[in-house]
Amino acid sequence: MLIYPILILFVHLFPIKVVGHGGNGCSQFNCISRDPENSIPSFLHAISAGADIIETSVWISKDDELIISHRNVIDSGRDDLYASITPGQSSTTPRPSQYEHKHREKYPVKEPWSIARSEKDLYYSDQFNRPFNPPLYLLTLGEFLHFISQTNTTAILEMSGNDPRLPHRIISELEQYQAFDKIHAISTFSWSQYNPNPSQIDLLEPLRNDTRIKRALRFYGGRKYQALRYQFKQISQIHSPFTVVVHLITSAIRSISNGVPFFTPNNDFILDAAQHYNASFIHPSCESLDQNWNHTIQRAHNSGIQTMCWFGRQTDTFHQFEQVVQFNVDEISTNDPFGLTQFLRMKGLKEKPDRTSRRHFPPN
Repeated sequence: MLIYPILILFVHLFPIKVVGHGGNGCSQFNCISRDPENSIPSFLHAISAGADIIETSVWISKDDELIISHRNVIDSGRDDLYASITPGQSSTTPRPSQYEHKHREKYPVKEPWSIARSEKDLYYSDQFNRPFNPPLYLLTLGEFLHFISQTNTTAILEMSGNDPRLPHRIISELEQYQAFDKIHAISTFSWSQYNPNPSQIDLLEPLRNDTRIKRALRFYGGRKYQALRYQFKQISQIHSPFTVVVHLITSAIRSISNGVPFFTPNNDFILDAAQHYNASFIHPSCESLDQNWNHTIQRAHNSGIQTMCWFGRQTDTFHQFEQVVQFNVDEISTNDPFGLTQFLRMKGLKEKPDRTSRRHFPPN
């Protein structure tokens, strides 16, 4: 087929960037990273593996500190990242809103699953609930910015939680550390355009007109509820019944031409929201990409908006990478920066490293 060589030729002009999710990938159950996620060792190994960008999450702790953490407890309520306060007990680490940074020595990072045990039942038992050696603790945003400033890598900061103070607090920290040039983008799932959840705080709106940072809209899948709400909003703004019919027929023709069912919501609402927030990126999950996304990504590129997709908390495979690059994404957030880097170089979709310009380890 001629399509794939043409794709490679096109992307050669704009190499795909590798984004290290939590640094060198997730360290929870069923992950392959041997580094505790969102730790300095994880960030360093991600850079050495070929990551162009580091992605991490920022929360406000109970004692009002900006902390770096993806999440503290798994869905079942068992602690999956940090050692219990009292060995032999099944106590869990508090969530970020309950976590007090001044007591962080109580919550040393646990050994990654790939180091501890391969059996899930043993991993969750308290006899393997031991800290990483030497002990590691949650970083503050300030500590992370100090680290990233000593590398040639930039970072994506994901705003997490539901605290309306978070956007301004992050900006204040970036001002203090003069670190705007080290931030690739600020992203969040918490944006309210066409969002059916009224309890969700819009964390992106306060940053909408700040020209010092780039913004990214994160979302799961195609956000079908938002897409349907967007379509109904479009129809509600049409006062002529004839125009409504034309709109529906046009939508049907576009669905057929894209090879998707007529009732599959399109993703135009995402571009509409991206333009509202002056966003530089749309940030869908990689697993959600299908034929319906070809049109959206092309329109995004035509509007100067890049697409950065993300893989969930799992082991990413070459087969998945093969599928994703066909959508002409600009950046991929992965739990396996080394594997993705090798895949892209093998396909000619990533530049060879410049060993003279990249500083792998910051000075003491």
